Amino acid sequence: MYLGSGSPTLNNATSGIINLNTDGSITFANGIGDLVNSGVIKKEATSGEFSISVNTDNVMPGKFICESGLVSFGTYTGDGILTGNGSVKLNSSTVFGGTLSPGGLPGTLTHVGNFTASQNQRLVTEIFGPLPGTQYDVFNVQGNAVVKGNIEVDLNYAAALSHEFVIFNANSISTCELPETVIANFQSQNYTFDVICNPNNVTLKLNKIVLGAGEIKVNKFSLYPNPSNGNFSIDLGKEYSNVIVDIYNVMGQIISSERYSSVKNIQNSINTLPGIYFVNVSTSAGESTNLRIIKQ
Repeated sequence: MYLGSGSPTLNNATSGIINLNTDGSITFANGIGDLVNSGVIKKEATSGEFSISVNTDNVMPGKFICESGLVSFGTYTGDGILTGNGSVKLNSSTVFGGTLSPGGLPGTLTHVGNFTASQNQRLVTEIFGPLPGTQYDVFNVQGNAVVKGNIEVDLNYAAALSHEFVIFNANSISTCELPETVIANFQSQNYTFDVICNPNNVTLKLNKIVLGAGEIKVNKFSLYPNPSNGNFSIDLGKEYSNVIVDIYNVMGQIISSERYSSVKNIQNSINTLPGIYFVNVSTSAGESTNLRIIKQ
């Protein structure tokens, strides 16, 4: 699409939907032209690149759905939404102040090149389970990242205490200015996540669940040896009348579930291939935690 002489503007209204059904571009004459989006623009039919070199103002509730291939932008402003399972590329001078909502129930959105966010950015992640990209949303940056703004968690399952969700990846993170904690609600329970800034990712770690009857805190259960040959022990610290131990692989698939009665120390084993596993321990007292173990 070519915007002609003068000062042309392509205005996609709130009710408008523009489908980018082929690879191509939106360009303009003499360096002047604007695309103002307050509706929906989506690319989902091709796996190639669509380039938008006009001045783009993506205004709430405007949404770019980059479901496949790559959408690259020249000048990008606004507080609208970037979403989808494809790739986007913002100009290196862009400071993003809109809403990032990776995936589509859920999924992974990739940014090509360095990425810089402002304090106004909102990163929205949906969590349906422990598996990244298919059970919870991930934003991947193929370059350096400056991470600022807020995080909003749309929680859709009863996550276990101490479980971790890596919601943002980058080759490196030079600046990370995010809230220390975020709170999500599921089935009338408040889940508090620590926001952990690492050198190349941002991780949410569940540290507290507040129920109508009070608060569940992480119990200091210990698992050893770790790494192990598959056989391991769990020290609960005191005796519990009823304990359930579930073991998951990195795909979030349960590989065993055992129930124990009147127990303080548990012996268990992993009889599958070597790798990383997660051991969820829950007790009749309402305490629960996830333990990570490596089978050699």
